[in-house]
Amino acid sequence: MRTLSFIVLIALSTTVQSAALFCPGKVVQVIIYGNGNLMIQSTWRSDWTVLCNLKGNPSIDSVTCSHWSSLATMAFKEGSQIGVYYNVPAGTTCANLPTYANAPVPVYLRLVSPK
Repeated sequence: MRTLSFIVLIALSTTVQSAALFCPGKVVQVIIYGNGNLMIQSTWRSDWTVLCNLKGNPSIDSVTCSHWSSLATMAFKEGSQIGVYYNVPAGTTCANLPTYANAPVPVYLRLVSPK
């Protein structure tokens, strides 16, 4: 019983330390590296953020990443807004998200509104 209580406390402390974060804005640049990394530069974070890898990884499969690539490219081309949703440590904001490969894995990417 003591072990079960300890495990529950650990799980709850981990949950309390994470927060939902939705970052809306425009895509300023899109780049796809030879290793498959899809990266964007956005208005909410003036730096490069990895969204996923087109070759797939345990978090985001290659089909989903391919669709995200299409959405990001379309939003860039048309000047539309996208939104990226993250589960991140409490206190993380869209402006201070880690960048490049240190970026958190998004839960989803969506088209927010036309122009």
